[in-house]
Amino acid sequence: MSRVLAIALLLLVAVPCAAFAREGEAGFINLDWTLGLQILNFGLLLAVLWRFLYRPLLAKMEERSQAGASSRTPSRACRT
Repeated sequence: MSRVLAIALLLLVAVPCAAFAREGEAGFINLDWTLGLQILNFGLLLAVLWRFLYRPLLAKMEERSQAGASSRTPSRACRT
């Protein structure tokens, strides 16, 4: 857990420092209109993955758990 916190702290400190490394010159990260475009692309990717991957996967997992529960019911009835 302490490694995760150390990495998070490092990123919270290093990224802004790298972005504003030197005034007047381009830093490691350019904070301009492309940041908004990247956020938009990431949101679109999440929406597509949610719609076409995550929801069908959850539905299939629910279907399998219900099938497993229904197949276990007769075996429990036989034990008693």
